[in-house]
Amino acid sequence: MEEQPINSEKQQPASGRLNRTVSGVQSGAVNVLGATGAVVFAITIILCAIVIPLLMLIIGARNIDNCPINSLIPVYLIVGGALTLFLVPISAVVGYCIKSVSHETGAGACLHFLLALFFTLLGVFSFAWFICGNVWVFRAHEPSYDPKDHSEYCDELTYKFSFWVIILTYICSMLSCCCSCCFKRKSTYEDFY
Repeated sequence: MEEQPINSEKQQPASGRLNRTVSGVQSGAVNVLGATGAVVFAITIILCAIVIPLLMLIIGARNIDNCPINSLIPVYLIVGGALTLFLVPISAVVGYCIKSVSHETGAGACLHFLLALFFTLLGVFSFAWFICGNVWVFRAHEPSYDPKDHSEYCDELTYKFSFWVIILTYICSMLSCCCSCCFKRKSTYEDFY
């Protein structure tokens, strides 16, 4: 007697087919929400990468002479804001250029090396500037917000904005490290199995 292949579609009750359909729709909805969430997240990051540096420039420039406790705090805001506003579009342009230039040619390899050197030096400067900002802001901790206390005075908005920009930089750095470790671990786990 010859065994015939079993057609699982005919033998499975209608409720099983319905469950598979519902789960397929749910996973599709999760994929759409995941994609939408990723787009919203990316737009938020880009806006933050533009809005916060602009605010740093504006607040630092408006209050350049309003922080006698440490006159470098507004300068920290100005340079940090300008550097970030410079780095965001330049990184995008350079990323596009690197993809379009062949690394196998001599000119492509030279361009790649020069760009890597440029961004390394810019990264070292950014990190050093961030550390300097930490020293200037935290050393002036709890300044007077009363202009009458001239030597201990710093404009409240300037000081508090500088303080929170530094704190948010630490928070974002930690979150970035945690997320990259989680994604790395997840991809390694999926690759293993």
